[in-house]
Amino acid sequence: MEFREEYSTYAYLIIIGLVFSLLGDLFLLFPEKYFTNGLYSFLAAHILYILAFNQGINTYCYALLLPIIVYIFIVAKCLKPKLGGMKYPVFGYILVISIMLFSALNMDYQFGQISFVGIGAILFAISDATLAFNKFYKKFSFAEPIILSTYFLAQLLLSISI
Repeated sequence: MEFREEYSTYAYLIIIGLVFSLLGDLFLLFPEKYFTNGLYSFLAAHILYILAFNQGINTYCYALLLPIIVYIFIVAKCLKPKLGGMKYPVFGYILVISIMLFSALNMDYQFGQISFVGIGAILFAISDATLAFNKFYKKFSFAEPIILSTYFLAQLLLSISI
């Protein structure tokens, strides 16, 4: 596969992120044994996405942080009592996905339009919050369709953004 020169770093970071997401998917086929491995695989993917979304970005719209901070606060407050020994890995993951969300929305802001990247990042946040609430807070019957549909659509949108 050949990439246009001006998108090569972005494209490679997204592709490697997608590979780490695939590893996370494979680990989550056996969540009882490999949930933490899946968490770390997705963590690596989101870090790669952050690096991709910040390619060529030289200004930041910090006003975008307000809804993200509200998201962090709500998720953390609800989940904290239920996390036990998973508190630090889950909070670390929430922080990284929030930075990824900010980076994607900021990229869209800099380019003056909502894109597949911004929508994909929002869908990732929805998917991951739903997964966390379903796993740690309270199971609910329609969680899996929400998690899977938002997650796979997010991956598709990031793939299309290359």
